[in-house]
Amino acid sequence: MKNKSVLLIVITIVILLGSSVLFFNKNKKLVVPVNKTEKPTEAVADQKEYKDPSGFSFNYPVSLKVIPQSTNDQDIYSFLKLESGKIKGSISIKLSNTQLTSVDEYFKSVRLAGEKGVDVKLGDLQAKQITTKDKIITVAVDDSTLHLIEVNPQENKEFWVNANKKIIESFAFVPPSTAPVGPNSGPDTSSDIEEVIE
Repeated sequence: MKNKSVLLIVITIVILLGSSVLFFNKNKKLVVPVNKTEKPTEAVADQKEYKDPSGFSFNYPVSLKVIPQSTNDQDIYSFLKLESGKIKGSISIKLSNTQLTSVDEYFKSVRLAGEKGVDVKLGDLQAKQITTKDKIITVAVDDSTLHLIEVNPQENKEFWVNANKKIIESFAFVPPSTAPVGPNSGPDTSSDIEEVIE
């Protein structure tokens, strides 16, 4: 009989404690911690096409801006940088004259000769892509032209990897523009000038 009384008291105490905990906690709001290291995201699905006067085109996410880079190096045909206003990082595309005859020679010249890479297509060219600790480098060499695409993701690496993939997959060679390229290029007005003979 005494055991039954003790058991009944213990059960009553447990029920009272459980009820009081539920009663006092029901008015508290659930707080969900905010991840302050969350990185901004941008979509790579919506795309624009860029056509370069030196004879290539590619698609890129609309959230990026293509910024032509000026250079005095006469060996560079085209030098572009793609940047986002929200996500730190960039993709650079550079086509330049080279004396290198292969992709392996390029990677040897920049001391990445033993790195494992993957074979990819850049337009109709065989290219190689190597991922290092802080960059993704895609290189093709053809007819004394070096095609170099370099990704520098400073944050949200997935965004930059996907943007690079879109660029590589859509990269194509097109007939170059016949318009002169350079700081003095503009509409040809020489035919508008009349010769006056007196």
